[in-house]
Amino acid sequence: MKLYLNDELYETQETMLVPFLETLNIDLKRAVIVIDDMPVQKDKWDETEIRPEQRLELLEFVGGG
Repeated sequence: MKLYLNDELYETQETMLVPFLETLNIDLKRAVIVIDDMPVQKDKWDETEIRPEQRLELLEFVGGG
């Protein structure tokens, strides 16, 4: 299926959010996910399905000083 992550087109066979993000080697501890302009609560990530043509936004928080 095709979907968009931060405006980039991705093709995946995954239908669940976390396995899809894990294929991209994303550190989920410091991330916020928005799907079709709706934030997804972190405790719901494991049960969140993804569908073709959805638009995902990934925000990663990075510490520094």
